[in-house]
Order: sequence, then C-alpha cells, then structure tokens
Amino acid sequence: MRVSSSRIRPLAKPSAAAVLAIALCTDCAGNRVEMRPVAHADYWGALSELRPDAALKYSRTFSQKLFAVSLRYMMQGDFEPAEAGFASLQAIADDSLLRGGARVAYSAVLQYEEKWSQLSKVPPLLETSRDADRAGVERWAAAFANVPPKTIAFPSRLAILPMSLSVTQAPTIPVRINDREYHFWLDTGSSLTIVSSDVAAALNLSPLSPDTLEMVTNTGRVRALPAVIGRMELGGILVRNAPAMIVDEKSMQMRGTDRATSAARPSSTKIDGIVGYDLIHRMDVEIDYGDAEVRLRDPAARRNRDPASRNLFWLGVPVVRLLYEDGTPLYFGLDTGAEETFGTQTLFEKLELKPNTRESRKIGGLAGMASLQASIVHELHVDVRNHPLILRDLVVYAPVYRTLVSLDGVLGGGVSRAGVVRIDATNGIFAVDEVPAATARRVEH
Repeated sequence: MRVSSSRIRPLAKPSAAAVLAIALCTDCAGNRVEMRPVAHADYWGALSELRPDAALKYSRTFSQKLFAVSLRYMMQGDFEPAEAGFASLQAIADDSLLRGGARVAYSAVLQYEEKWSQLSKVPPLLETSRDADRAGVERWAAAFANVPPKTIAFPSRLAILPMSLSVTQAPTIPVRINDREYHFWLDTGSSLTIVSSDVAAALNLSPLSPDTLEMVTNTGRVRALPAVIGRMELGGILVRNAPAMIVDEKSMQMRGTDRATSAARPSSTKIDGIVGYDLIHRMDVEIDYGDAEVRLRDPAARRNRDPASRNLFWLGVPVVRLLYEDGTPLYFGLDTGAEETFGTQTLFEKLELKPNTRESRKIGGLAGMASLQASIVHELHVDVRNHPLILRDLVVYAPVYRTLVSLDGVLGGGVSRAGVVRIDATNGIFAVDEVPAATARRVEH
C-alpha cells in the first residue's frame, strides 16, 4: 500500500558539478558477493540492473554521469547529495529518459526524507493530472506540509514485542497510542502508517483535511484521510508527530486465502492499523518467527560501515537485491504485508525461465480479493547476503508498484516464516537466518 510518487520538479540545490566531483573522489569498493558481468554492457543495461558504478563507467555525457552518481548515492542511503543531483538533472539533462527518471527518483527521495513542505510545492508532470490521481504523493505532501517533524526516541534497552500472524501471515505487534493498546501490522509495503477509522474515532484523531485521498494496494485503491498521530509507542520506542492515513474500518478487513485447502477459500480479519515503512525504515527491525517476537533497535547501534554490502534500497518502494544461482542480480520489492512472494514477467525474461504450471490464484489485500491466472515456478534458488534461500511455488504476475526500474518480483511476508528476518533500511540490510526445524514447527502450530 503506497502513495504514488512520480511527479516532481527541480529546486535550488548545490551545483550538479559539485555533486559529481564529490562522488568521483569516493573510493568505490566491489560487492562482497560476486555478481556476474552486466548482461548488456552499456549504460542503459547497467542502469536497468541498478549498477551505478558500471553505468558510470559506460557514461558518455555529463548528464549520464550525474544520474549514475546520484543513483549510487541513493542506493548508499546518502540522500542529500542524491536529492541535489536528481533536482539538477530535471533542468539540465539532455535526455528525456534521464529527466523522467530523475523526476521519479527526486520525488522518492523527498518522500523518504519526509520533506513534505518542499514536496507539496512541486507540480505534477502534467498539470491536468493533479486532480486525477488522488494517490499522488504531492497530494499527501500538501496535507502534511505544516506538520512538525516526526521524532523517534529509542530507549537504552532493546525493545522486544510479542508477535502474532494475521490471516495473511503478516507480522502483527502491539502499539500504544494515548495509553491504549492496539494491534498493528508491520507492513513494509505501506508507505505510511495507517489507522482504522474506528480506532481514530476512539482516539479523537481528526483528519488534517476533509479532502479524501487514496492509496494504492496490490488489489486496487482505497480511500483515506490524512492525519497525524501525536504520540505512539512501540515497546518503549516513543514516536511523536507520525503522519498517518485514516482508512474506513470496513476496508480494514484484511483478506487472505487458506492455502491449506485446494479451494483456497478466502478469509478475513479486522485490524486496528498498520505500522508503515515511514516508521520501519527508521528502525533496525528483527522479525523472529521462531520465538514469535519482534525486536526493535536504534539502527545506529549496529552501524554498517561497508556501503558495498548494502542490499536493501529505497527506490520509491523498498527494494532487496538477491543473487540468482549464476550470479544474476535480482531486484524484489519488500512487502511484509503481502500474502505471498511472487515474481514478474521481467524475472522470466531475465533468467529465461519457463513456468512449471499455470494455476488460478486469489490474492488478498485492503481493497478486497483479486483473481488471476498465473504461471508458477516451483523453485527459485537465490542468495541473500551469502545465505541461500529457496523461493517455492513462485507466482508470476505484474504488480502495480512504481519504481525506477522494473522489479523482478516482490518478497512477501512468508519469505522466512521459520526463521529471523532483519530489516535495517538505515544501514541497507535485509537478511534472512534460519532456525532449527523444531522451532519452526512450534511456530506453525
């Protein structure tokens, strides 16, 4: 679930030359896990595989170099120079594809940094589309433009919260708002935190504007109202001034399917809200399916000082780099709220795969159930930070997510229901560690 982020304009920033000069002086180490050479050894091939260093090598113009450098900064989590570079490219790029990509990237950077006031002033690519796309990020930015900055205070100790699994197997944790306890999903696929309308009413949480906006889900669009949660706690972590969406309680019936039966009968459950990626990316999160708990830390406590080891990036959505067994880099969106992991046609084309079977599937979400005929790949062997992972019964279809490149798939909440998943966006780490089979069986039952 996310707001659209494809409309931007250049703002006054440091010069493009200054941004490029700084980057070219940076020592660029290779990746810890070896990847095969770029499939198409040219600038656009390197960009399509999100390899900014290779793209820089193949650059022929100043604009190409600046885009590659800005993308590298973005993937390293260094957003200030990335913002400056993409802002400049919108005005000076000599290629329409670069200008368009810079617009998308610039918008994504401002959203990640929560620079709402700045983002609210940027017009859409086409003025006539401003009213058409009520999920546009600039529409949400305008609602949050005058909200005080969000703050997060970490306790000295590790925050440990009990975890349960929703009907769609998304991790659910207790959240305290105004001294009342509710149960929220941890959903990296939601760009903002969400509150059910009945919970908002109980908390006297008023919308910032009567203007009804929208958010995009994997099964459609849902109407929402902008709001701010003044104070919320997650196991001792105190969050103030958290931007949020209020969604009608009738839409907060999360639909899932019962995979234990051949009929895959749909089921649903009411949830109070969702902890979105706007909060998750500010924390070091461990989801322990074996011990049924979530551990939250200040990301500064385990700082990653090796930029080359990063495999989790913000590109308008959180994206994880996996390696196929032959070293081919694969880029999957990260959506812990998705019922299952799936691939896209891009994955088929990149790996020259053929489906094992074709089946009818139902996919659940906030906007209801969606039925589709999908190709199935029984097993896909990948590597996650030197840890082997097998993606089983991978459904292949086209998601609605927007980002800088075509994603190869989406990692859903069930990617490791028998282990520990670490999500540390600040340090660019997505990791999966397995646990003993006995522990896994205890969680499943």
